[in-house]
Amino acid sequence: MIIGLGNRGPQYTSTRHNVGFQAVDLIAAKLNLRFRKPLFKNFQIGKGSYKGRWFAIVKPMTFMNHSGEILGAVLRYTRTSVKEIVVICDTLDLPPGNCRIKRRGSSAGHKGLASIANVAETEDFIRIYIGIGRPAEKDDIVRYVLSRPTDEEQRNLDQALEKAAQAALDLLQEPIETIMSRLNKANGRH
Repeated sequence: MIIGLGNRGPQYTSTRHNVGFQAVDLIAAKLNLRFRKPLFKNFQIGKGSYKGRWFAIVKPMTFMNHSGEILGAVLRYTRTSVKEIVVICDTLDLPPGNCRIKRRGSSAGHKGLASIANVAETEDFIRIYIGIGRPAEKDDIVRYVLSRPTDEEQRNLDQALEKAAQAALDLLQEPIETIMSRLNKANGRH
């Protein structure tokens, strides 16, 4: 199950903080999947297959800081476990255009990840980070993540979204180490 993190509502659609939503939207577009909202559930879900492997893409319809609230319902709905989730989200710790995949880790201050880890009672799940860079002023973080990227940043983010979406799909076929090596090489780390 691939969970993209973001904030619901049109005012957040193209913001830096919504790259997780944008990545699962890209997966949906590539594979001609449609999101639907199950009755009485607080998430949107699309189901499909990639190279013979079934998977689900999910967008929590909570706000970012409460992303974990959907976890129990979505795991029951899809009959999956926490060990089978991949979370795609933004990170301030990478420049726009860079991606990184990790097998586990702390939330590093990302409240959406913290919410999922808190509900899951573990930080042992795969995450794909899409770099959005940092604001010039440290105390402008909230305004920065909730604003739209510059044109140049967006070009870099478009490349990162492509890499993140493909990495999530590749996890259905390849070991995480292979994908980690490929993403790190693409980001200039050898």
